[in-house]
Amino acid sequence: MVDYVPAGHWCTTTLIGALRLDGARVPMVIEGSTDTDVFMVKAFLKKMKARTVDALIKAISMALEQITSDDTRRWFKESGYVNTQT
Repeated sequence: MVDYVPAGHWCTTTLIGALRLDGARVPMVIEGSTDTDVFMVKAFLKKMKARTVDALIKAISMALEQITSDDTRRWFKESGYVNTQT
């Protein structure tokens, strides 16, 4: 079969989901690939190599401190949420 693809924005969309016994769940869709800013925290945690609960809690805290308010504004905007406050 040969067909044509409609014109589009030609970008990558990442779908992160979970497969359970009672069906599939799709908790998150990200505009972009898995190397975008959204995965900063995961990369940071891997680098920290925390092996205890206390070390993991500290590493999560440090990772979340890396996220700026501009990052979160941009993620919400790119997810389709609009700020109605001026």
